[in-house]
Amino acid sequence: MNQFIEKALHQAGDNSAMKQIKRVAGGSINESYFVETDVQQYFIKHHADAPNRFFELEAKGLELIRETNSIAVPEVFTYSDARQNAFLVMEWVDGVPSADTDWKLGDRIAAMHQTFGEKHGFSDDTFIGTLPQSNGLFASWHEYYRDRRLAAQLRLGIDRGRITGKRRN
Repeated sequence: MNQFIEKALHQAGDNSAMKQIKRVAGGSINESYFVETDVQQYFIKHHADAPNRFFELEAKGLELIRETNSIAVPEVFTYSDARQNAFLVMEWVDGVPSADTDWKLGDRIAAMHQTFGEKHGFSDDTFIGTLPQSNGLFASWHEYYRDRRLAAQLRLGIDRGRITGKRRN
């Protein structure tokens, strides 16, 4: 574990001593770690068998979200999609829940979705978890969401035998 974390930190430009490494919750796809060095605190995601461009595309998506100026996004310091050693290094963000945390998050996500570009979708194919997500840019949000999100996942579920019977119709 320390070997890939040291490599990730070195790539991020932090060669200082590690004070603490702690595995944290971060979803079911990646191993996630809180790492503190003499310089900074980090959130590091690691995936031993990540698909091609997995963390590159996550970093790109986070930057596009940041550009909406609607919701706080942790800074991405570096990533690697190297086989057997893919990782993403971001700033650690301490959160303090309050009575209106959920409302504030929903408000900021809604604000993000109120920002519009010339087209709907995403220029690169990405992932939902580790499942491939075909994207593209569409003039119509409805066509994009229907064809590239819902229909594509339905087809994938049918093809993989996960959606059968009445659910298939």
